[in-house]
Amino acid sequence: MRSHLRVILLALLALCVAPLRASADMSDAVRWVRTDYYGALNVSKSANATEIKSKYRRLALQYHPDKLGHLTKSQQKSAEKIFKVIAEGKEVLTDPERRAEYDDTIAMLPSFARPKWGKKSVFDAEHVKVSVASVLTGFATFAVIFASVNQRANQASDRGSIVRSQYYRQRFKAAQKADKKRWGKEPPEAYFETFMKEEGVVFVEGWKHTVIGKLIAAMDPRRLWKRKENGPEEEASRREEAVV
Repeated sequence: MRSHLRVILLALLALCVAPLRASADMSDAVRWVRTDYYGALNVSKSANATEIKSKYRRLALQYHPDKLGHLTKSQQKSAEKIFKVIAEGKEVLTDPERRAEYDDTIAMLPSFARPKWGKKSVFDAEHVKVSVASVLTGFATFAVIFASVNQRANQASDRGSIVRSQYYRQRFKAAQKADKKRWGKEPPEAYFETFMKEEGVVFVEGWKHTVIGKLIAAMDPRRLWKRKENGPEEEASRREEAVV
């Protein structure tokens, strides 16, 4: 069970970071990761719109609700589900923009998590005991935390690279000679802020300069309230400065 859930979560993580276009909403993505439209329509990924429409018409004759009277209720239900999938597949794959979005979404999933027609998807509601939206939200949070930790590590790495550089060391030695009282017994790292100011470089670091820090700051109700209170005054001040 744990290994199966891990597969689902890894695939969902890939989906969370997929660069979907703005027009592709979450409901589209949730359906797409579960459905192999190419397989449902029995067409290749290189099939053009004409081929896709032709295949759809043939399958529609077989699975259209009006053609299912001779089947049992169970068979009718299965056929209706297939018809719904091929109808949606035809709409998605014959629309160049939506097709590109669908292809991008599937491409961002690990190969083991990509939908395949005729096989159960790891995203099927029967397999996933929690809502897809809940898992997506959870892994979006994980992705934000992971990205923030990575950003913080990069900040520390960049700072270390600067401190270890030959140019920095030369500047630090010069500062020690010029002001032995201040820098004589200090380690090279202590000179960092002064060095950056002298170079006119702004080096941002700390959690507040990571994704999670910016999100927390943006959601801080006190900050939002202060922004609302100061909004008119700040706007008036900006206008006065512009006039001057």
